[in-house]
Amino acid sequence: QFLNVASELGKATITVRDLLQLKHGDVIKLDTKVNQEIQVFIDSKRKLAGRPGTVDGKKAIRVTRMLVEDDMVEPDTWHKPKTTL
Repeated sequence: QFLNVASELGKATITVRDLLQLKHGDVIKLDTKVNQEIQVFIDSKRKLAGRPGTVDGKKAIRVTRMLVEDDMVEPDTWHKPKTTL
C-alpha cells in the first residue's frame, strides 16, 4: 500500500497581473523563513515537521519531529518552540 506524502514550503499572494507577467527565473517570495520548519502531510493529514533540502541532487525533506495534537494550529504559530513550566 502506498501513501501520498506532500509538503508546503510556504504561501504567497500575488495579483493576476503579476501572475501573467511571470517568466523563467522570477522569484516568488513566500511567507516562510529559510530556517523555519515546514509541514509534511501524509494522505492530506498534517503529521510531520521538517526542513527542506536536497539528497543526491533531488529535493528532499529532513524530518525534524512527529507532530502531536497540540501542534495542530495555524502554520505561522505551530513551528515556535513550546515552553514547559
